[in-house]
Amino acid sequence: PMYQRLFSLHAQKKPFFSLRAAHISTMSQTIKRISAAELVSVLSSTSTTPSFHPIIIDVRDDDFSGGNIQSAVHFPSSEASTTKISYLWNELKDSHADKKDAQKKVIFHCMLSQMRGPRIANSFLQSIGQEEIEEAGFEVAILEGGYCQFEDYVTSHKDKDLAKKMLENLEGQ
Repeated sequence: PMYQRLFSLHAQKKPFFSLRAAHISTMSQTIKRISAAELVSVLSSTSTTPSFHPIIIDVRDDDFSGGNIQSAVHFPSSEASTTKISYLWNELKDSHADKKDAQKKVIFHCMLSQMRGPRIANSFLQSIGQEEIEEAGFEVAILEGGYCQFEDYVTSHKDKDLAKKMLENLEGQ
């Protein structure tokens, strides 16, 4: 009976373990990934290319302290709920309403972008709806390798001013 129930839930594409639900749902959604190099390139050129506007959502919890990407919005995964996701969406739409012709990419990340970042990105897509997001001119993405890979890329770059431009509150800076 237990196996029949699990197979039945799987056939209906319903999650059978709450911890795995986000993973299963994420697999059914196609969320693009953006590399640290691509994000640095985009952030470096936003002043000269107003047609592309990245919105970075950092979903780390206590591990947020110690450094973050310049201009990132802190949206702790432990506090994420459907209500707060709706509020975030309304804030994003309102604050970017004047950028009608710009491609607006909402980029989610956590420390490694393996669990929390993809889970919240997927929750965002499911709560708001892909169609509504696209109609408003937004696209959802996940930062490949998360903050950890981004910081490594930026700090290992030969341009030492790059870290100052791209990172905030970096310990030891």
